[in-house]
Amino acid sequence: MNSGPATLQQLLDPLNSRHRAIRRAAVQAVRALSPDDLLHLVELESRNRRRRRKRHLMRYFAGAGLLSLALALVSFVLFLWMPVEQAAAPYEWAVRLALLGLSLFVGGGYVARWYQEHYRRARRELASLLENTDDLRFLVPMLQIQDREPSEGLSRALQRLLPRLRPAHVAGWTAEDRQALLLPLQWSLRDPDLVICCLKTLAHVGDETAIPALWSLDQFAYHASQNAVLKATRECICTLQANTAQDRQAKILLRASDGANTTPDRLLRAAVPTVDGSPPDRLLRPASADEC
Repeated sequence: MNSGPATLQQLLDPLNSRHRAIRRAAVQAVRALSPDDLLHLVELESRNRRRRRKRHLMRYFAGAGLLSLALALVSFVLFLWMPVEQAAAPYEWAVRLALLGLSLFVGGGYVARWYQEHYRRARRELASLLENTDDLRFLVPMLQIQDREPSEGLSRALQRLLPRLRPAHVAGWTAEDRQALLLPLQWSLRDPDLVICCLKTLAHVGDETAIPALWSLDQFAYHASQNAVLKATRECICTLQANTAQDRQAKILLRASDGANTTPDRLLRAAVPTVDGSPPDRLLRPASADEC
């Protein structure tokens, strides 16, 4: 079953429904999807969530700014047209308008929160479906969902999948995908077992870009229950630093020496083992181009 974006979007809308029967029917339809279509559906939900978040923030702050401007204009007009005998009372009006604006501001925040809660149902349903998957392609979306909608079932699934991750799996990952592996580092108090599992995985597939986040965890893991997390963090840092130094050393290119430009008393160390089996620590005299 190959579903296009329009069809997948039609599946997401019922997953956000308030009616349990509609959501149950949508979950059954999602279960019938192929792994590829399910992955596309999860990615579509993630993109929609990011777009909605930006849109909601822009609308909320734009509305708050317009409300503040309108209240300031009303206060200014009332102050200008207020009779002289009531000139001592403009501050009362200002206080009333300020309280009204604050109430509308807080009320708008609660409305935005309720609106956002409406779209969290699909993410929760998808999280419950991903708890039994063994496909490593779902690892990044699962980490992102766990960051927003933490659940014990998804945590157990991540602890089952993370040890199977190998460098070949992350070779084609984007920078955003690699950042998803650092998300569990923020959950050291909430889910230390998952954090330790992620640290062990980072030691095998991580790179030097993860070291700053690990240092932050090392500095702030001060709770007594985080001793195991702290130990795993330091081991991961040491492993990544050693791997980084080894990779840098491997990238260093050596230029062959020309004996014509060297003095006879200058000795060199062989870059590769010699054919005659000379000890690797023996210093050699460079040969000129005519002698080669």
